[in-house]
Parts: sequence; structure tokens; C-alpha cells
Amino acid sequence: VPLVSKVCPSDVYRVWKRGESLRVDTTLLGFEHMTWQRGRRSYIFKGEDEGAVVMEVDHDKQVVYTETLALALHEPDLLLAAMQPSEEHVAGRLTSPIVSTHLDTRNIAFERNKSGIWGWRSEKMEVVSGYEAKVYSASNVELVTKTRTEHLSDQDKSRSKGSKTPFHSFLGIAQQHSTHNGAPVLQAASPTNPTAITPEEYFDPHFDLETRNIGRPIEMSSKVQR
Repeated sequence: VPLVSKVCPSDVYRVWKRGESLRVDTTLLGFEHMTWQRGRRSYIFKGEDEGAVVMEVDHDKQVVYTETLALALHEPDLLLAAMQPSEEHVAGRLTSPIVSTHLDTRNIAFERNKSGIWGWRSEKMEVVSGYEAKVYSASNVELVTKTRTEHLSDQDKSRSKGSKTPFHSFLGIAQQHSTHNGAPVLQAASPTNPTAITPEEYFDPHFDLETRNIGRPIEMSSKVQR
């Protein structure tokens, strides 16, 4: 079926494990800008007594990226420095939207596929890896992409906005924007605490914060692809 392989691709993960070593082979790398990213990659984890070695093998470019993970329990300062992100990484995070994508299968339904002409239709069967398998079709599956932008400046928000293309409309992508301002605030608010939550209120398990939360009001857009 056209476009189905792009919207709902399939992949086979091959996993090898021996002792403390692990290898995973895959061809489905991720989902970005409404497109599934493909490539031949291997992820290798080699456990050692005082740490581990993580390798990412890019078979297409014939490049291997290696990172050594050391426990360094006797040098806590060194361990903390290794975990601290770079300034460039932090700046990139602070000027980019937070995007999460997941499949919503709460209303999923399965139905047997049938083959043949009208009046002589029968349930469809296929041979997969030498086994005779029944064929089902799934419906009511939604690909949901949520984007958070409340931490961005107006300039960053304008740069991150992408125009809706006819391809998005053809695939049935619905987009919703929502802003959560929280309940009315009676106390004085501040830029770091816009809903004026006191420490006593936040840590009191019996106090109802309603829709109030710590931090800036949430600005989130959701794209649903059916």
C-alpha cells in the first residue's frame, strides 16, 4: 500500500549477548521531521571490570564511534566532570524545542484480512520465515508528536516553526496548540515561580495544587497522524 511503509515501517533487531558484552544491529534509526531515518547501524557494549566500552558502528559510512565509560569511584570529581555536558550542548538544548513522539494504541482494533474476488473471499494467509501466518489489519493507531516551547525566546520559536505542507494534509495530520496557565494566583508571582507556589504547598501531600505547577506555563503543540 503506498505511503504505509513510510508511516508504519518495519524493522528487525538482531541481538547478540555473550557474558557482559552486547551487540544490537538495526536499520531503523529514528523519526525526524515526519520522516523515518534509515541506515545500517550496530551498537556494541563491552562490559569490563572498571567500566565499559560503547561503540556505534555506521556500516554505510564505514565509521566507528567509540566511547569509554570509566567508573572512577575513587575520583568523584573526575566522574562528575565526565557527566557534565558541554556549554554548546546546553545552549543547543535551551534554544531547541523539546519533541517527543509515540504511538497511541489505546483504541487499536485488529481485523482479519481477506483475499480473493467478491463472493469467493477467504481469510488471507502468508508465509513468514517458513511459517504460515494469518494476516490482520490494524486501525485506530495514531502517531502523536508533542512539542514543548515555553523555554524558548520569541526568535527561537519563530525559527523552529515549520509550515504545514500539502503532504501533511494528505496524510491526515491534525495539529493542536495548547497553553496551560494554571489556576488563578492570589499571591505575588515571580519569573521563576509564576504560579506562586510556596514550599509548604508543594511538599504538602494533602494540598491540592489544581493545575498549578512549578516553572513557566506550558506551551505545547500536538500533531496527530492517523
